[in-house]
Amino acid sequence: MSLKELGVIAKKSDMEVRDIQRWMRRRLAMDKPTLLAKFSESGWRLVCYAGYLSLGIFVLWDKAWVWEMDNCWIGFPHELSSDIWWFYMLESSFYWSLMISQFADYKRKDFWQMFLHHLVTLFLLAFSWTCNFTRIGVIVAVLHDAADPLLEFVKLSMYAEADAISNTSFLIFMLVWIVTRLIIYPTFVLHSTFFRGHKLLSMVPIYYVFNTLLMIIFLLNIFWTYFIMKMAVKALGKGEVKKDARSSSDEDDGATDSSGEVAAPQEMK
Repeated sequence: MSLKELGVIAKKSDMEVRDIQRWMRRRLAMDKPTLLAKFSESGWRLVCYAGYLSLGIFVLWDKAWVWEMDNCWIGFPHELSSDIWWFYMLESSFYWSLMISQFADYKRKDFWQMFLHHLVTLFLLAFSWTCNFTRIGVIVAVLHDAADPLLEFVKLSMYAEADAISNTSFLIFMLVWIVTRLIIYPTFVLHSTFFRGHKLLSMVPIYYVFNTLLMIIFLLNIFWTYFIMKMAVKALGKGEVKKDARSSSDEDDGATDSSGEVAAPQEMK
């Protein structure tokens, strides 16, 4: 709102512009999620992510083609097993719920990046299902599910102010994130889809759309790694993990304390 508009409101309400600005900051702060709401959300997400990761590991546990990526293409098209069918149904429904509920949640810095991520993930699930690339699809999903429970555990420990636990779990999360998304994913999955798939079977145009979506996911992984490393640098400087790099876009504009007053700008736990 411009100063001119604030001046008009001040005249009509017989208040100072500064008082109106203070009231507006307090009103905006009331819409921000409380610490208990954040803790509850992270706890719910931890249960969901851990459940889907466990299901993915269970599905892949006895599959020989996990260790030899060429077998994801040899013998194509492959018969769809019931466990992979259930994994796709549950994983797709979960990401649909995340994408829809995102518009009702408090807006964060990476709102559109997360929306793009959910959208691309759903397209990947749909494309891999339709084109019978389900073997690659399950591997991609499990690799990207691996670090998510750890991230929510880090948040829970930060909200509970358990600094030692949050610091240790954050280091484990960062290690798992880098290994699964920046090492295993491009080295094995992208290498197989970009350089091996077209040599082992004749491809249709949809194959290149599938590869494009996989590359978008990888670029988003690099984007989020930047924020993770930024958080790690701050943690090294302060000795503890304090800030959620994906916090709301106006996080530094002030927050309410337990009494409803505007507190000084601070890093979000």
